Amino acid sequence: EIAGVYVQIMDDGEVRMAATDSYRLAERRFKNGVRLTGSPTAAIIPGKALSELHRILGSGAGEVSMAFQDGQVIFSFEDPTLTGGNVEVVSRVVEGRYPDYAQIIPESYLTKVKLNQKEFSTALKATSLFSRADASDLHLAVQEKDQAVSFSAESGQLGKNDSVIPGEVEGGDQKIVFNHRYLLDGLSACGTDEISLCLNSDAAPGALLPTGDASEGYTYIIMPIKS
Repeated sequence: EIAGVYVQIMDDGEVRMAATDSYRLAERRFKNGVRLTGSPTAAIIPGKALSELHRILGSGAGEVSMAFQDGQVIFSFEDPTLTGGNVEVVSRVVEGRYPDYAQIIPESYLTKVKLNQKEFSTALKATSLFSRADASDLHLAVQEKDQAVSFSAESGQLGKNDSVIPGEVEGGDQKIVFNHRYLLDGLSACGTDEISLCLNSDAAPGALLPTGDASEGYTYIIMPIKS
């Protein structure tokens, strides 16, 4: 595990940001509003530095400049709440080589399900209350005939809970076990009313993809729990 975010600046100006903890991976690609000066580059930025930048930007800053120099990354922007307005956030980049994460992102999926994000999240939260505390496991089944997704969790102390929500299923049936906490984290980051759950098998990574106008460039990959 590398405690940082891998940032790539491509030669066409596209920015790619990725982070992983070996159990899940999030990647965001964007190009709109990006102006590239200089050469393409890549670096690992500490997660704490980006968290601090996010906290500061919450005050309403506009355009942000990102520069790499002498093993450092420098973010600069204007903050209208400060006298003078100019702010710089400087951090050293993480040394080392980032894993080739692209190889774990499936090129295609056998089953895709379009789901309402709120319904999905509500069902997950309700069912997850019954999952084992030491595993956080949640059983998920995609049913093509019924155009639905069912959730199931069981613990010796609390019993069992099942939930079913409708979905637009393309492809065959699937059964898989996920860590419900990781699913909820991915859902909260999608930022759209509808999402697509994409699967290949119970042993292969699945994906959450936002759909709609705000969906461009975000991919959340989650590894299954072996049943």
